[in-house]
Amino acid sequence: MVTGARKGELMSLHWSDVNFKESTGYLGDTKNGSSRELHFPPVVMAELKRFQEVGSGLIFPSAEKPNQPMDFRKAWRNALTAANISDKDVLNADGSIKLEKFTFHCLRHGFCSALSDAGKEINQIAKLAGHKSIQTTMRYIHQGRDQKRQIVNELAQAFSL
Repeated sequence: MVTGARKGELMSLHWSDVNFKESTGYLGDTKNGSSRELHFPPVVMAELKRFQEVGSGLIFPSAEKPNQPMDFRKAWRNALTAANISDKDVLNADGSIKLEKFTFHCLRHGFCSALSDAGKEINQIAKLAGHKSIQTTMRYIHQGRDQKRQIVNELAQAFSL
């Protein structure tokens, strides 16, 4: 949620891609073919430092095949259950109902929307998300500040210990 990175980008990150001094990560192979830099907030850096390794191994390796990324589907489902996040019915503009799944990719939408709600410029959001076009970024920003504020507050309460 706080990096705006795609799942594949995070899963392909190597320890050698992380600059601990600058709190950044280098993405050399992104979906749109451009490299970019991730900026890690202190909470992410603290976790990375807990597990820090020297070398070029994957940050999230498979237990069986360390040269391949881990399959975290089961951990993702468990995390959603623990956070009380479930699929929900969404009312479409035409009045029909569709089931919306909360996927890892939803975190990118949340990242862009949260930045927009915080008043960040669209070009800043696009750059941080690794979008080549503003039109793509616009599809990621969901309007309705009151609803988003409520969701974020509920999320923050869920993380409170």
